[in-house]
Amino acid sequence: MIRTLLLLALVAMPLSVPAATLTSGDSELTVSDDGLITVWRVEPDGSDNIFLSGLYLRRDGETSESTLAAALGLIEEIQDTPDMLRRRYGGNGLDAVVDYTLTGGPEGSRSAILSRSVTLTNTADTPISLTLFDYTDLDIRFNPQDQLDQATLIAPGVIETVSANSPIVITTTVTPTPDAHQITDFLTLYFAFFLDQDGPTALTDTPALGEPF
Repeated sequence: MIRTLLLLALVAMPLSVPAATLTSGDSELTVSDDGLITVWRVEPDGSDNIFLSGLYLRRDGETSESTLAAALGLIEEIQDTPDMLRRRYGGNGLDAVVDYTLTGGPEGSRSAILSRSVTLTNTADTPISLTLFDYTDLDIRFNPQDQLDQATLIAPGVIETVSANSPIVITTTVTPTPDAHQITDFLTLYFAFFLDQDGPTALTDTPALGEPF
């Protein structure tokens, strides 16, 4: 199995069932039926999503990537506490369990930690080779005309996004260390990832370590 990290802008997709809501401290986020996580910021002059993230996989021989729900099918959802959620997907010889935990800071802290773990189990009689993508949009700028977000791979598997015009920093950490990454503008990765205009997505490992985008 190959693990990869992907950072780019995201197009919202229609939901077929109501989304699950996680709450902790002064923080709240939603998880759609296909695993898309959404976090919003609301301010006096409007609102904007600052975090969108979803998991996609592609088996060897396939030319496009699919959500876990589309590729396998949602089997079970468990939410025993407001801050935790478990989704189990399965089909075509593969099971996937995704666990979400939200840890919000105290009232007024404007901070939170989201943990998401993925466990894949081969239920087939033969080996399975696949690529797992973590597709994340960290859009923390508030003024669409002022593109001041800066994303940097500060360590293998660790991307830090900073806004020059908002007091917001988002750090994304993936373990085990991904085999590849790419940080670039929305259209570049939209055409490569969602439309697969150049065939199966292959990440370019750019920018290099310590070089901001």
